Amino acid sequence: MQFGPAMMAKKPIVLQTEGLGEKPFHGRVALLVNRHTASAAEMIVAFARENRLATIVGEKTAGRLLSATSVKVGNGFRLAMPTGAYYTWSGLVLEGTPMEPDELIEFNWRERRERVDGQLEHVVKSIRGYSTVRVS
Repeated sequence: MQFGPAMMAKKPIVLQTEGLGEKPFHGRVALLVNRHTASAAEMIVAFARENRLATIVGEKTAGRLLSATSVKVGNGFRLAMPTGAYYTWSGLVLEGTPMEPDELIEFNWRERRERVDGQLEHVVKSIRGYSTVRVS
């Protein structure tokens, strides 16, 4: 409700958080991403990267984040038109900008067929080892 008037007037909205000091999980957070990571998930990745809150692991993201309005045009079709863009505090435009991982671990479909998720296993080992994944 607080942001309703600004959204209706199509004015920019800025969200910020307050730092609450050092926490036990700091330096032990990883975000697992790939080419299917898009939309609001990319906002989270960009925020975490810009504020050094997590290590980004996996493959680069989709780079698809654009606010749009959709209208019905008949025969079951809709027309979606861009109505806004998302920027980080540093000015990075998120649409068309895939997020590169800090640690590139490519998806291996052969392993996955054998029920092995190499990306997830890497993240778990890194976090448990703590010293191998540290955001600086």
